[in-house]
Amino acid sequence: MDFDLTLLTWVFLGGGGALMLAEAALPGGVAFFLGLSGVLVGALRTLGILANPFVAVIVWSFLSLGLVVALRPLATRYFGGDTRRQMTNEDVEALDEVVPVTEETGGLGREGRIRFRGAEWRARVPEEGQTLPPGSEARILYRDNLTWVVEPVGSLPREEGGERLAANGD
Repeated sequence: MDFDLTLLTWVFLGGGGALMLAEAALPGGVAFFLGLSGVLVGALRTLGILANPFVAVIVWSFLSLGLVVALRPLATRYFGGDTRRQMTNEDVEALDEVVPVTEETGGLGREGRIRFRGAEWRARVPEEGQTLPPGSEARILYRDNLTWVVEPVGSLPREEGGERLAANGD
């Protein structure tokens, strides 16, 4: 079976064009430069400069490598996409968030629990002798390993019936 050399030319041209179009769906610059080298090799084959198919494949390989290594950094610098870099630190986002206390929470050694973002977490207060009863609200100060350190919000504690106690105890 004899290999049709014009088929190889159409493979370079069509495949190169397809890779260049695929760059729209797969951004990054690599597919575009592989396709560009394919189109260039196809054009050289059409002009009769690269008649040998093995030489054409080798030229495509080295041309692709050269374009990707040499021109891709330049292209990404001037035609870079929309990129944003920001620090994602969940602890910073949690600071000053008000959470409900689900278990009595005290200082070191008397850790309780809070409900934060749909889950219960261990919690403690920074000062010894201070406690937060269940049902009260706390403000997150920081995290110590897997334990949140919280402080009272400043609201009055609730009675068993769910009503807030008045400042004078009535």
